[in-house]
Amino acid sequence: MNNLPRHKGVPIFKSTFPLLGDLLGFPLQQSQKLGKVFRADVLLGPLIYVFDSNWITHVLETHPHNYIKSRQYDPLKFALGNGLLTSDGDEWKAQRKVLQPMFMKDSIATLCKGIEQGTASTINRWKHKTEIPHLNHETNLLAIDIASRCFFGIEAKERGARLAELIEEINHFLMRYLKIPIPIPLSTPLPFIRRFKAARKEVYQLINEVRHMHNNGELASDNMISMLIDSGQFDDELVRDEIITFMAAGHETSSNALTFTLFALLNNPEHFERVKDECRALNLSQLSVDTLKDLPYTVAAIKESLRLYPPAWTLGRRNLEEDVIQGHTIKRDTNIIIPTYAIHRHPEFWPNPDTYDPMRFFGKSERDFPKFTYLPFGGGPRFCIGQHFAMLELTHAIHQIVTHFDISSPTKELELDPLITLNSKTPIHLSLKPR
Repeated sequence: MNNLPRHKGVPIFKSTFPLLGDLLGFPLQQSQKLGKVFRADVLLGPLIYVFDSNWITHVLETHPHNYIKSRQYDPLKFALGNGLLTSDGDEWKAQRKVLQPMFMKDSIATLCKGIEQGTASTINRWKHKTEIPHLNHETNLLAIDIASRCFFGIEAKERGARLAELIEEINHFLMRYLKIPIPIPLSTPLPFIRRFKAARKEVYQLINEVRHMHNNGELASDNMISMLIDSGQFDDELVRDEIITFMAAGHETSSNALTFTLFALLNNPEHFERVKDECRALNLSQLSVDTLKDLPYTVAAIKESLRLYPPAWTLGRRNLEEDVIQGHTIKRDTNIIIPTYAIHRHPEFWPNPDTYDPMRFFGKSERDFPKFTYLPFGGGPRFCIGQHFAMLELTHAIHQIVTHFDISSPTKELELDPLITLNSKTPIHLSLKPR
């Protein structure tokens, strides 16, 4: 590990502040100077940045048992519990085995109704607007509505409206906490930590209420919480943790992905025209798991947006035992960083990497690209379990928006904000005209 190319920082603080000052740009800039695997030392220890597909294959695919989530996920575990996102080892395997069938084709089909209803609610709300000053706020409402229906079986206008506020408070805590250079104890009585704990307590209470509704036969079975309870594989605490995980992590990634895709299309009219033509030519009377096949260019537009603006902008792992990769000894408990955003914009992997071009993906699958150069949903056994659900949700939302409205935006530039997921600091303004 000591003979890896290394970023030369400053005494004591080392590479900490250059990295924190540009979390997205630092890995890409240094990889072009130092190569596809390099080391950067920070206050909390060494980081190994990995662009090389052989290293990524070793960490994510062939030796995942030795590479668990890095310590940057510890606050997530405190906030979200021990669900699929934060668990490791045999505990993760057991959860994944039970949850995987719930995201297969037949099970996702039962969730299509929730996607349709949540999207329709947003479309109806937008019909009374001519301007949307902050697109991400609206896509967040859409995503939380869909998540409330699909995971809870409730409409956002009921308990879901309060749930949206609580999940926002939990995400706010995570954003604040993860940006602190030196972690502070979670018992520290700071206002943002107290607000988080109060929000989490109320979410727990809300989930208990919904679970009682299910047990009393007051809840339909076409939602995630009913599937989890009926599986008989999870106790009450784990049902709670899984639902919080899917609500907090799932809706945030979908919301941001939809925002970035609409921004990219609005600023690339030649591709937007093709998406509009394709969507408006399809009379989508009912959403199904086969809808993606009917809108291939729209799907390509989403995939290209996920390349430029991957919500999961970085992946972190640490090794339980000492390891050797490509002749380099990796000491136990070393943090391995797979910088998804930077990999997706590396000129060696992607010609004209900063150009938005859905034709890269049109008529192609991820297998057509060099391994681990495109990983918006992660890779290896821990790839995102909700990948197909997310693509269906995004495709349906875009179809409905462009078939019901003519939209435009004066927003031409974005300032990105790498928080738990990739966000935009820039409010995206949208003008609407019903068709």
